[in-house]
Amino acid sequence: MVRTNKLLDLYGAPVVAAAVTELLERGGHDLGALAILCEQRRTRPRRLLPVELAPHVVDRDVIPHDLGGYDDHVE
Repeated sequence: MVRTNKLLDLYGAPVVAAAVTELLERGGHDLGALAILCEQRRTRPRRLLPVELAPHVVDRDVIPHDLGGYDDHVE
């Protein structure tokens, strides 16, 4: 029960309820599987909304870089 409450705190009732429904439909009952389903629902790709940029804004691709160097500056 405590671990299920932790999932509720982390993901919220709608996500946990949907994950429980999916788990039961699959015939599962494992709390670890429930946590995985919650995480999958949280990280599902979201629908991209069209954004119109002002004419003076240049549309550019942002290329991510390695963030490991930032760890060296943490005290």
